[in-house]
Amino acid sequence: MRSVIALASAFGSPRPERTARVLPEASPVPPPAVRYAGHWAEILWDLGCLGPVRIESGTAQVRLAHFGALPAIRVGDAVAVARDRRLMLGLFLDRLYALRPEPASTAATMHPDFGPPRGLRMEDAFGAPLLTLNLAKDSANFGLRALLGTYGADQGPAIPAGVHDLTHPAEPDERLGSVARTPHPVEVRRVRWQALARPSDPAAPDFADIAELCGWLRLDDARLRGRGRAIAIDPAVVPYFLEALTEQSVPVRVTTGNAGVVHGLTDVFNSMRRAQGRMRLLGDDTCFELDPGAVDSAWVLIQDQDPGAAPRRQLRLYDEDGQALALLDAVPTRAGQESPLWRVLINALLD
Repeated sequence: MRSVIALASAFGSPRPERTARVLPEASPVPPPAVRYAGHWAEILWDLGCLGPVRIESGTAQVRLAHFGALPAIRVGDAVAVARDRRLMLGLFLDRLYALRPEPASTAATMHPDFGPPRGLRMEDAFGAPLLTLNLAKDSANFGLRALLGTYGADQGPAIPAGVHDLTHPAEPDERLGSVARTPHPVEVRRVRWQALARPSDPAAPDFADIAELCGWLRLDDARLRGRGRAIAIDPAVVPYFLEALTEQSVPVRVTTGNAGVVHGLTDVFNSMRRAQGRMRLLGDDTCFELDPGAVDSAWVLIQDQDPGAAPRRQLRLYDEDGQALALLDAVPTRAGQESPLWRVLINALLD
């Protein structure tokens, strides 16, 4: 495996330097025939009535899904976080727009055991799905029907209320310091995320990473190199690396995102399938799907940790616009060290 990756790397070409860009916020365009009911905080708290669900998010290039119970959701100021030992789910409520039942036409699932979907989805202002929750194949749907009916989404989209436009906060926020009364939404989200997230959690992503995964910021070589040793690698070797992860059953943490959701999952992917040019890494109840053709640049970020500890190695994948597609990290061993297998595979990328 090492020689295959090394051979592919030999034909790589250096990547041009990128500079930071902050994207303008899109203006919502309300669709017709919607109902206004409830608040996002109420809806998120009521999701516990669904029981175990398939949690899925992503974009046209990358998707992440797993089946399990949704952890308790903590809701702050236009930000929500659900976290347990495997899952990290962050939702930015100003980007969520509508709630609707998951269409029956999406019966094609990412994992054969998930069964036909019966659930709900949260969309942005243009109808793109940001997060979907689907019931298990044989689960009763009473809780789902009650939730959709309560918020008026049983027959079509419903738009919850209660999130301010972040470009025009109702009142100044002293946590923004010297930032003007109308700061950029990315800065507002950073402050609100840091107020709700647990910075002591080693699995919690840096907010700049979240902004890149959600498309609010783009790849900035200088910022990346400011965090450690950043080495560009040939994107053509990424499929070989992912295949090796499944062959060796290496525990890994995958973090992806879209315009309103950041989604992290820890698992062992023990098989891989290829279909229609896409790679699907499968665990017992998980799926990480990637279009390798969408990977325009790939980086290994090596960060020094505490004195005496081994450096942390991370693989970062970006599309042609500089938006982060996925971040892959090793799962620490019981001794808190980096997995030896992960270290070998990452070092093979650098040979």
